Amino acid sequence: MNQYEIQAVALTVNGYKIEDIILWTVGLFLSVISIIFSVLSYHFSNKSAKLMTELMEKTWVTSETDKFFFVNMKTIKHQNNNALILLNSKNEISYQDYVSHSLGTRIIHINKETIDFLLKTKYEEIINTYIVEKQICDDMFFEAVELSKITSASKEIIPYIEREKLKKYHNRIGKFVSHILSEYTKLTI
Repeated sequence: MNQYEIQAVALTVNGYKIEDIILWTVGLFLSVISIIFSVLSYHFSNKSAKLMTELMEKTWVTSETDKFFFVNMKTIKHQNNNALILLNSKNEISYQDYVSHSLGTRIIHINKETIDFLLKTKYEEIINTYIVEKQICDDMFFEAVELSKITSASKEIIPYIEREKLKKYHNRIGKFVSHILSEYTKLTI
């Protein structure tokens, strides 16, 4: 045997070249590492997607509840005070005057999907109160005035009995708005 034949025999194991065994081992090692990285990337991708979804939900809840329970309530409270000042004045009031002073005093509607979502949050008690009080206030409003005179902004003078019902309605709105603002503030501080 010459020197090259000895090297060729020495570089094989069970008929495989040492170079092939090394390359196969490195390839197998890199495949295992690749699988581990893909499992880790899947895990962290799911975790980050979940965290992103939670962040978006929290951001949405914060902005929507702030809009419904703070910004809109402050606006309603301000406009409601204007309407009460007018209704408590000694002057006769026309439907047109009432409409101009009471714009923005009605409690706004919140859609069912938003209500269903908020019922699963810490705002559950507020949203339940909101739904019940909105219905009561709506009933009081429609009982207090003739809707056709309000919508046409008639110059006709509001009768005393109707005016008293409107005062009662606006006082209820004032208490309701103050309660919602107080409860919302307690939850957000």
